[in-house]
Amino acid sequence: MPDLVLAIDIGNSAVKFGIGPRNSASWHDLWRLPTQSATESDEWASLLLPHLPPDIRVKLASVVCSSVVPLVAEALLDGLRQLVPVEPVVVTARTPMAIRVTTDLPERTGSDRIVNANTMWITRGGPSIVIDAGTATKIDAVTATGEFPGGIIAPGVGTMMDGLARRAAQLSEVPVAMPERAIGRNTATAIQSGVVLGHTRMIEGLIQDVTAELGQVVDVVMTGGFSALLAPHIPSVRAVEPTFVLDGLRHLTG
Repeated sequence: MPDLVLAIDIGNSAVKFGIGPRNSASWHDLWRLPTQSATESDEWASLLLPHLPPDIRVKLASVVCSSVVPLVAEALLDGLRQLVPVEPVVVTARTPMAIRVTTDLPERTGSDRIVNANTMWITRGGPSIVIDAGTATKIDAVTATGEFPGGIIAPGVGTMMDGLARRAAQLSEVPVAMPERAIGRNTATAIQSGVVLGHTRMIEGLIQDVTAELGQVVDVVMTGGFSALLAPHIPSVRAVEPTFVLDGLRHLTG
């Protein structure tokens, strides 16, 4: 009997995929592709084919997708339909969830943020905070009554680095790394201090601001591509969950 879930998280920089049993915390296969890997459905089908051999396809019970890039989602899911008979479920603010989305414009709130808040509520309760450190850094609140009222969005570490490299002629590209000290002794370490170390200070300060507005916070979880780099330097972060969005998508398969 089919019991596998294919979860797809389409972000601005990368598309993350996971295949695993519906009622399990483990993933059989995890992979990622640059969001701009393909533009046509046939191209996406070719990229997905190595991860969807016939023995996997026959076990696939559901496909669930979160996307913040609609055109990529359209082409990717059309390509996926060439390979599997299961119709993908695309998460929106109207998707039934355990959490209530109470932002001003739920339909314009990123589905990845909604999924993260729902996952936080299901797995850790509230009031709590979930931080997604990727192309953008998103710090989102979950209330004690299971509401997602909104949060904070800032440019991510990589985005800030890229912006400096493009706009300042004398600043070459600098590796994204945590500096050993705040005072940079050269241009590269000065940028790392301002962007990477500075990012941790920004996040910690905003956690305190959100905590004050919520009244208290019982847990703070971090996910996203830069979470492993940043989290050890943010005292309020209790756990790093690399597959938090994918895990949350699996919760929405019933």
